[in-house]
Amino acid sequence: AMLRFLAEHVLKNEDLQLYAWLWTASVYRALGLAPEAAAAQQSAAALQMSEERERRLAETVRQREGLKETVRAASVVFMQREGESQAMPKGPSRESDKFVKVLTPLEPHEVWVRQAELLLEAGDLSEAKMILQRALTHAKATDDSEAEAWCLHHSARLAALEGNPTRAVQFEMSAQAYTNTLRFWGRSTEALAEYMVEQAAAALGNASVDNAIKVIEKSASVFEGVSDGHPNLATELQWYRSRLDVKAAEVGLVEAIRQDATGAALWGKMHAAADATIERAVGALTTLGGGPLLVRALLIQARLRSEPAARDLGGRQQQLKGALACLSRADEEAMAVALQARPATPMAALVLFPDSLLAIVKTRKAAATLDLAVEVRHAPWALEKRPEIPEFPEIEGRDASSVQAFLNPLNYLPNGGADPRMSREEAALVDATAARAIVRDPKLAA
Repeated sequence: AMLRFLAEHVLKNEDLQLYAWLWTASVYRALGLAPEAAAAQQSAAALQMSEERERRLAETVRQREGLKETVRAASVVFMQREGESQAMPKGPSRESDKFVKVLTPLEPHEVWVRQAELLLEAGDLSEAKMILQRALTHAKATDDSEAEAWCLHHSARLAALEGNPTRAVQFEMSAQAYTNTLRFWGRSTEALAEYMVEQAAAALGNASVDNAIKVIEKSASVFEGVSDGHPNLATELQWYRSRLDVKAAEVGLVEAIRQDATGAALWGKMHAAADATIERAVGALTTLGGGPLLVRALLIQARLRSEPAARDLGGRQQQLKGALACLSRADEEAMAVALQARPATPMAALVLFPDSLLAIVKTRKAAATLDLAVEVRHAPWALEKRPEIPEFPEIEGRDASSVQAFLNPLNYLPNGGADPRMSREEAALVDATAARAIVRDPKLAA
């Protein structure tokens, strides 16, 4: 609201006003408030650039491109005269030690990049493609290499949404040559790994899951190298490194499950590597204070603890108990995040992203609890020693306390919580009911 006020009444900058409304829409969308996001986008649509200004910008772009061609031709002539003729370097010119974005005045193409991002989230691919092409042309004309990188990054996402992961990989790899700011590099690496996994699943090109994991590990090592020379960025770099670790573990988990389903003998190696990676991410994110990313990491760790399913009864129960421990911790963390995000005045109809995240955690916890209850009922002594049947008294008046303890069902009721009288089935029902009450999502309710 303050940014919109400054843009409209103080600076009187139409580009900044439009950017403020687009930024507001992206925040609402991230919070899961779709109606508010749509209203903000409608306000942004009312501030679209006039035809006269678009004509002036197009003329400016043509003049700058013509000037570049003139300078390039003059440089070639000069180098030929000096006897050092060589091809002009392709691609952007950038310094390798700039990891933080340098603040510059807002340009129209930066507004268009944000607008295209929102259109991609809304599913309007044709309009997003047109805006990205225009933004890329203007970014090239103004030598804004970072804007070029973001245009190519969103073009890669557009190609992936159109079902062309090979093209998406090409766009994303080209984008990484234009900038090395931390925010872009972290998001781009995650996206590139995802596209490579999709390409491997479609059996197109040369990408594989191993290559995707190597891309993530290489970027993570880059963040480590940057931290050595930039100690003031240590916290931010650790967060980006942990985010990449979470992505690598997620990719490794999916591949391990696929290998196990196809009968591959080496799935355990992939699974062990993913488990070690997510363990490192959970530790680092706990040190950084937790948050939604820690909840996501704990959810992946719970899946790694329980998938692929063990063949023996005792091993399966042990897996589910390990998963429940992770999910219980995720439940506590998700609850803390939801309480922080909840406004001071509760609104019954307001459902934020942290609320949906908490509902997902409780749903998965309920499912794991119920699975464990079924396994324990089928094999109650798979992990514990079966109690020996005491000798029944044959003479009236003999102490029968040991027999009564053996026959007392409360001593063997599966314990799903602190209350020994609550069964695991009841605990699962409590979590599932709480999840349904938090967010009324038809898919989640089903």
